[in-house]
Amino acid sequence: MRTSISRTVHTGLHSHEFFATDGKTRTLALIFPTWAGISAFERAVAKRLNGMGLDAVIVDYHGSRTDLTSMEGRQEAMQNLVADFEALRQHLQTLKSEIERELGAYENKLSLGYCLGGLCTLQLGLIDSELRASISFHGLLSFPKDLPALTSGCRFLILNGSADPMVTRQEIAETLDYFDQNQLDMSFISFSGTAHSFAIPGSNNPAAGVSYSPLADRRSWRLATDLIAEVSEANKASEGKDA
Repeated sequence: MRTSISRTVHTGLHSHEFFATDGKTRTLALIFPTWAGISAFERAVAKRLNGMGLDAVIVDYHGSRTDLTSMEGRQEAMQNLVADFEALRQHLQTLKSEIERELGAYENKLSLGYCLGGLCTLQLGLIDSELRASISFHGLLSFPKDLPALTSGCRFLILNGSADPMVTRQEIAETLDYFDQNQLDMSFISFSGTAHSFAIPGSNNPAAGVSYSPLADRRSWRLATDLIAEVSEANKASEGKDA
């Protein structure tokens, strides 16, 4: 079942999409879409998560003031978001808080994102003590490495294509160092010969380094679901100790 969650914050009206399971679940997944905003692709991801027993919210992190109808508009929107990472972190935290105010408490929370949304999910995982997992599919890694990690309880999974022109080798090395230096639980998986947007069916612009890979899509989803199962089991074990 899909419903809309509309909230106005300092950046304008944000219309998130909530996909609920048929039964009662204690786990909520936040989905951060690509720079193009919410689409049929993210809705399909939400339904897959519903099939695993998770409620899901696709986060509208752009808001109604942003024009995403053109490549130029998307580029401008992305540049505005990444111009100030402290502001971006606060923005993401505010959106999460507004969603929680609408939906109520969940005992287990995780996030996943694609492309620009992958960058967003990593940043939220670095500041939000409630997130149990943060999963990035072909996400950007261009965040300042002097930003502090404000929490250490999240488990990170970064799924990257080695032929992704939007993620440099230097950014990869700096990201690995960042997670090591902050002693965070992170797994980095590189799919050889794999371009940007490898998990999005229909992506096909080889000249721009963008191409769907059915193999990387299947493997990355399997890795993601393994981590989701892992944090869910860890949460159940923790509840048992507290009982």
